[in-house]
Amino acid sequence: MYDDELRSLGLKNTQLAVLQAVCRAGSTTQARLAHELSVDSTTLSRNVKVLEGNGWLQGTEGGDRRERLLSLTSTGQELLRLAERPWNRVQERVRRGLGEERWEQIFELAEAVLKASRQP
Repeated sequence: MYDDELRSLGLKNTQLAVLQAVCRAGSTTQARLAHELSVDSTTLSRNVKVLEGNGWLQGTEGGDRRERLLSLTSTGQELLRLAERPWNRVQERVRRGLGEERWEQIFELAEAVLKASRQP
């Protein structure tokens, strides 16, 4: 459903999540981004490669040679702006379909899952 709405922008939901997280961080390492998104580094690497290839993300050398800092390009920032409308359309459709109570429960459950997955 999200991918269908974002297809006209050449973007997938998973890629949008990466762009949004980088935007929130301003600039971040791939390791921090993987932790933030709770995804494995291989999956993230594939998405980062596509996003860089499309000119939406830029990787630069970090403080140490093993570290790469990721940031949005101006094209990536514009893409995020354009993606807001289709993303919000789907969000509203799902929210209406679920009702407010179940909508809120989804976020509570997602938060609990995230918390549990980060415990030793």
